[in-house]
Amino acid sequence: MERHFFIAVLLALATSAAAQSFQGDGLTVELSAAGDTITGHVTRDGARFPLTAKPAAGGRMDGTFTANGSSFEFTATRDGDGLVFRTGTKTYRLKAVAAPAAIPDTLTFGRVEIRDVHMDNRVSHTMYVPQGWSFKGGVHWSEGTIVYPQKTIEVVSPDGYAVRFTPALYLGYSEMDPNFAMQLKQNGLWDPRQHQERSGIPPPTDIGQFMVGFMQRNNPAISDVRLVDQRRDRDGEEAMKKAMGDAAPSGQLHVVNVEYKRNGVAIREEINLQYYASPPVRGPSTLWQYMITTDAIVSGPAEGFAAKKPLLYGIAKSLQTVPNWDLCKNNVLVAIQNARHQANMQQIQQWGEAIRKAGQEYSKMSDAQMKSWKEQQKVDDRLQRDRINRIYDLYTVTDTEGNRIVVPLGYPHLYKTNDGKFIASKQQLSHTQAQGLTPVEAN
Repeated sequence: MERHFFIAVLLALATSAAAQSFQGDGLTVELSAAGDTITGHVTRDGARFPLTAKPAAGGRMDGTFTANGSSFEFTATRDGDGLVFRTGTKTYRLKAVAAPAAIPDTLTFGRVEIRDVHMDNRVSHTMYVPQGWSFKGGVHWSEGTIVYPQKTIEVVSPDGYAVRFTPALYLGYSEMDPNFAMQLKQNGLWDPRQHQERSGIPPPTDIGQFMVGFMQRNNPAISDVRLVDQRRDRDGEEAMKKAMGDAAPSGQLHVVNVEYKRNGVAIREEINLQYYASPPVRGPSTLWQYMITTDAIVSGPAEGFAAKKPLLYGIAKSLQTVPNWDLCKNNVLVAIQNARHQANMQQIQQWGEAIRKAGQEYSKMSDAQMKSWKEQQKVDDRLQRDRINRIYDLYTVTDTEGNRIVVPLGYPHLYKTNDGKFIASKQQLSHTQAQGLTPVEAN
């Protein structure tokens, strides 16, 4: 059976040892000197624009940055440890930002197995995690009206950067027709124990502010939650429609950036989510039902978040579903649906045994089943790759065993260890360093 290993590592930034970063007034300026040329980026509202400049008289530098295909002139002058940045009619006074911890020239990734605790504790997913990072997580089946496997996964670096996958939110809201409520009250039929004019959480009109409010209510360990920026991924939605046709879900894709304080440290968090809302069911009370699922959540100290984000997304992308478990899961869901048509809803605890038995019964997959599963997964894999690849440039290599490895530009040298790990390096390792390693050539 062909195995697919997806490994992503940090996209190297071509900055010199003198690289510096300045922030303030919603703007970030990164500068790096190479000879008499200054290069870097201007970042505003999450968008990053390249710049070039030359030293000028009086300690000033003059240059241009490119945004949306247009070139804009700027001047910048050092002000103590800070920087005064002028472009057009605007002046920004920026403070120096301490450089984040250095990114190592090589990264070693190990394969971890994620297990479904309800399905015989069998392996449901695999993931590649950098050496020295902590990992915890598993798959649990939801206990409620909607029975479905949910991933709870967290990968954390020693300096607090994290990748998380969290269960979906199934939410609802009902609002009683005011005239109907008035009739009940006038006729003495209103019972507060069973009648409510409003119940639940209203569907979001602004998904970013909704997530801020949800975090404030449900995470007492954080404070000062604020929305940094948000955008709707319409390109991703279009790609999904083209790939899946009529089978494409009608949900919206959003990327939401928030910032908050945890133990006094500013944390930046980027949430990739899908929002689905069913049409309202109207009657004496109108009912809205909606769902929010997350593709991946990446977070960490705000100071170095931009530099670490490519690595975090690469780790998130390495999460892969095990084919045999996926087949078992689908059979369980079909069995549950059939049971609901045949008898009254049973308590969710009884499904734990059914899940385990199904996992044992479908422990082997036929060639036809494997082929069918692969075809189904192609669309999902392509959509996920396209969405991540729009953020960071990646290239793919295939080793002699048919393993497909996704690696970012900037780490052109890839080696495989005897125990199945992969090491990506910015430079070719020496003969001594490469002992016991097998080079993986680009296909």
